[in-house]
Amino acid sequence: MKSLFVVTLLLLAAPAAADDFGAGRYLERVDQFMARHMFDRAAESYKIALMRDPDNQEAWEKHKMAIGRIKAVDRYLEKATRLKREGRFLEAQEAAKAAVKLDPKDREVWKVYESLVNHDPHYVMIADEQDAWDAYREAKTLYQNGDAYGAKQYLDEVVKFTADPHLKYLAKSYQQKVQLKLKERYPATSLNVTEN
Repeated sequence: MKSLFVVTLLLLAAPAAADDFGAGRYLERVDQFMARHMFDRAAESYKIALMRDPDNQEAWEKHKMAIGRIKAVDRYLEKATRLKREGRFLEAQEAAKAAVKLDPKDREVWKVYESLVNHDPHYVMIADEQDAWDAYREAKTLYQNGDAYGAKQYLDEVVKFTADPHLKYLAKSYQQKVQLKLKERYPATSLNVTEN
């Protein structure tokens, strides 16, 4: 019973001790996120430091820096996607490489870069609903030109990404058509359509 009382006292004291853990000391720990290229976690953690000490100029500057890194990575990825669509693969690779240098721990950044280095014609990057519609149209074109596998890859990404119920319905319907074609062509393999 005595140990339960001590544990209870420690738990009650923890919030007070956490409040004593000011923004300055908190920033030291948060800086580790930046050093490890964990910019999203760093930005969120800087917000917490700013709630503890809204006048801390260092926290404001570092928060801006973390947000700036996130935005820079996003800009490079958007540029890489645009250049890829235009068929400018070398420039797209350079933009993706710049994103990798800024955020070498992000798997999605590496996925974009590797697809460009490998010139994967079926790699799909969907950043917004317009991209999702474009990918749906591209899937239909690929299918009509005899590339059912490429169409499947595009449709899988559309279904995963889109929040538009109409587009999701269209993409799932087309997925079924593509799946049937793939089963005709490759009856011994199991190329399953992603269920979402």
